[in-house]
Amino acid sequence: MDLQSINKIAFDLLGNKRNHEWRDVGAKYYHGQRTAKLAVTLRKMILPKDNSFDELLTVAAWFHDVCNGDNDWADGVNIHGKLGAEKAKETLRPYCTEDEIKEITALIEHHDDRSFTKSYSDYHKILQDADLLDHRGTNAIWETIVYAELCNRTARQTAEYNMTEGLAQIKKHRRMINFDVAKKIFDDKSSFYKEFVERFFAESNGEIFKI
Repeated sequence: MDLQSINKIAFDLLGNKRNHEWRDVGAKYYHGQRTAKLAVTLRKMILPKDNSFDELLTVAAWFHDVCNGDNDWADGVNIHGKLGAEKAKETLRPYCTEDEIKEITALIEHHDDRSFTKSYSDYHKILQDADLLDHRGTNAIWETIVYAELCNRTARQTAEYNMTEGLAQIKKHRRMINFDVAKKIFDDKSSFYKEFVERFFAESNGEIFKI
């Protein structure tokens, strides 16, 4: 595959786009870039002798949120994975074989369907874990700062939100992680985020966090 050309397409679709009014421009493009690197890194840890899916994982990660925020709810269900798969199928046809498109679109369609009752391949689970990992740590802090700025929240309101919704989200996402090694990475990222949130909450109220 011509990854350079495909990445340019991903940028053309997402690089100057704000998928939600409370997200920074290009957020989903850069999220896709980071998720792709995380997916390949996880693959090397989990399936060290098999690099056969690296390009497929990379392209799927670049496009996995291509329709996120684009009228992506139907009957109370978020369908951005399904819509993204359809968009990728249409967009990638000049650059990929039919077999490659089949694998890429399957990865995209199910990246957000983290059901342990379904028999997804290790590659699907790797992409799912990489996606969640990118939303933690420093990126989680950045997202809340951008959200606060665009929604006119004060520092104190942001700190209170992180102490409630932000910390609750960690527990929710932790249960969705597939692989033990991904859980360790998730826990490290979450530990950093949690300490920041607790310090931010204290200092936004004029308190001293540590002496």
